[in-house]
Amino acid sequence: MAAAGPLTRRGTDQRGSRLRVYFILTLMQIIISAICTRGGSLREAIGNDPRLEKFGLRLDRMQIPGRHPGWLKLHSAREERGAINVVWDAQAHILTARVITRRTSRPSPIVGDFITYLLARHRTRVRAITTAVKD
Repeated sequence: MAAAGPLTRRGTDQRGSRLRVYFILTLMQIIISAICTRGGSLREAIGNDPRLEKFGLRLDRMQIPGRHPGWLKLHSAREERGAINVVWDAQAHILTARVITRRTSRPSPIVGDFITYLLARHRTRVRAITTAVKD
């Protein structure tokens, strides 16, 4: 592709030809792992919680409870971008949440809402929370 001249305000180069604009979707993933105490499925507890929207989260989809491996998808109840995919490992007692945001490099609002929810509603079950950025 040959280099075009400087851009004018109308989105064309000096020769008058139109430019193609390619949008690059920025995709950012953050992994949140919560090590929990023994007990029932924390994923099912999150999916059945009527106070979920109070923390800025809403349930989008949930696999039939009791099936292995179970999963759950959350979105922001506010206008924040992103989704959270939640999986419960019953043998290891670990809740894994994969936060995916598109077209933004700021996943902190939805990540903060989820961690706030975990600590407020399931504090007795959660022993440690770790986060990691996945490229």
